[in-house]
Amino acid sequence: MFRSSERGSALMLMPAAVLVMLMLSAIAVDSAVVFLAHRRLTAITSAAANDLAVTALPSQANTGQLTPSNEEVSSQLGAVISRQTSNGLSNLRCHAAASASRVTVGCEATIHYIFASAIPGARHATVVRAQTTSTPIRRRPTL
Repeated sequence: MFRSSERGSALMLMPAAVLVMLMLSAIAVDSAVVFLAHRRLTAITSAAANDLAVTALPSQANTGQLTPSNEEVSSQLGAVISRQTSNGLSNLRCHAAASASRVTVGCEATIHYIFASAIPGARHATVVRAQTTSTPIRRRPTL
C-alpha cells in the first residue's frame, strides 16, 4: 500500500508547523502588549481628567472665573501625570483643555513591540492614543 520511500514524510512537516505556531504566538504577544499599553494609557488619562476636574474647576468657581485658563490646567496636568506610573510607555505626551464644566485630557505614547523587531521590514513601534473627558458633579449636602 505505501512505498517504503514515503515513510516519515509527515515528520518533515513538523518544523514548518512549529515555525507557524511560533510566529502566531509572537503576533499574539505583541498584540497583548499594545492592548495592555492602551488600557494603561486610558487609565492614566481617566485619573488625570478626574483629578483635574476636582482641582481645577472648583478652584475657578471660588474666584468667580467661569473657565480656567489652559495654562493653569496644563501646569496642573504635569503634576498629575508625574504621579501616575507609565511603565512601558515611552514618549508620553499629554494635553488638557478645560471649559466651564468639564476637563478633557488626551495622551499619546509610543509602544515598542517585543517580537516584531526581529522581523526585517516590520514596524518596531506603534503610537497609542487615549482621550478622556470628566465632568464634576456637585453633590448636595445631606441633612
